[in-house]
Amino acid sequence: NKKLTNADMWKIWEQQRGGGGFVFRSSYMVYGNENDNTSHDETDDDDNYFVDVACSSFHTAAITKNKKLLTGGWNGHLQLGVDSTAVTDDHCCNLSVVTGLQKEKVNSVACGAYHTICATSHGRVYSWGDGNNGQLGYSSLYVEDDDPFNRKGGPRRSSKFLDQNKKKFCNAAPTLIPDLFQSQSVAAGFESSYVVTKDGSVLSFGSNEYGQLGIGKSDEMKIFSPTPVKLYQPVSSIAAGDHHVLFLSPDGSVRACGLSSFGRLGFASKT
Repeated sequence: NKKLTNADMWKIWEQQRGGGGFVFRSSYMVYGNENDNTSHDETDDDDNYFVDVACSSFHTAAITKNKKLLTGGWNGHLQLGVDSTAVTDDHCCNLSVVTGLQKEKVNSVACGAYHTICATSHGRVYSWGDGNNGQLGYSSLYVEDDDPFNRKGGPRRSSKFLDQNKKKFCNAAPTLIPDLFQSQSVAAGFESSYVVTKDGSVLSFGSNEYGQLGIGKSDEMKIFSPTPVKLYQPVSSIAAGDHHVLFLSPDGSVRACGLSSFGRLGFASKT
C-alpha cells in the first residue's frame, strides 16, 4: 500500500468536502488509507492513540492518550495553533501537535467556528484563533502586538482573507485565559466559549447576540472575559450549537438558552 502524501490527502478532503483527509478508526488514527486492515497495538504508540476529539466546519482537534493536543484542517483564522511551517496555504492535512502548551496535559478540547479552546489537567484554560467577538476570553490588548507569532501576515493566512482579517484579532499562540484555574471541561459555539469548573459552575464569553452565554440580560453583544452563567444547580456537561447551548445537570435535568427558532431549545418558540 502506498503512503499518501499531503497533496494526495488534500485531494481526498476536497473530494469529500470535509474531514481533512484522515480517518479515525476506533481510538486509533490511520493516515489516509481506508483499506488498511492492519491491527495496531494501542500501547505501542500513545501519541497515535486518541481519547477525545472535537471538530468544527473547518478544523479538527484530537487529544492523545499522552494528553497531547493535535489539530488539523483549515487555518485561515490561526485556529490550529501549530507551527506556521506546518501550514501551507492556510490548510494542514495531517494532524500536528499544538505548540505553546509546554508540558501541559490536555483533558478537554472544543472547536468553535474559527477558534479553539482547551482545558488542562491543572485546571487551566487556553484559547487561540479568532477572538474578534470575545470568544478567546481576552482581547487584543492582552496579547503583545509586537509578538511575531501573532502578526497577521505570512503563510498562515491566504491573500483571499488577508485584507478582511487585518481588522480582526486573531491569535496564533495558545494563550492562558486569566483567572481560570479550576476548570474541568470546555465547550464552544460559533463565536462563544464555555468552561465547566470542578465544582460544576459555568463561565461563558464571546458573542451574546442571541443570549447564548446565559448571563442574563445584557446590553453587551461581545463579552471578552469569563462571566458566570446564571444557573441554580451544578452542571456536569455542556453541548453548544452555533447560537444556543444546553446545560446538563447531575440530576438529569437540562437547561437551554440562546436562539430559540426551530424549537432548538426544546420548547415552543414564537419566532
